[in-house]
Amino acid sequence: MSSLLLRVIPIGMLIVACVLILCYLVADKPLVEFIPSDPARFGLYLLAALGLAGWYAQRTFRRWNRPTAEELYNRRPTHFQNTSHPDATQVTERKNPFERLAERDQQRLKEEVGETPVVEAV
Repeated sequence: MSSLLLRVIPIGMLIVACVLILCYLVADKPLVEFIPSDPARFGLYLLAALGLAGWYAQRTFRRWNRPTAEELYNRRPTHFQNTSHPDATQVTERKNPFERLAERDQQRLKEEVGETPVVEAV
């Protein structure tokens, strides 16, 4: 998040400066007829500049929060179906809990009785 802020803040300040300069160079002379007060014109230019900087920041934060499929693929945060990668988790089939109980019971029986052969009387 801090690296994102280090990117958004300077670019936002640059946008504000560029828009203010552009407004004074281009829009100031025609706007003097309608708004004669200098502080009012500066306030209007400042609102326009802050609006554009805020729009840029909002788009940047949204893009950081919701990456596209291509960005996810390039970063590869998860190894989907790639079990050969050393960081990949091995997915095993989950057994039925009743099968696990039956296996545990058979194991206990073997421990108690042992592996003695059973002889039937004829």
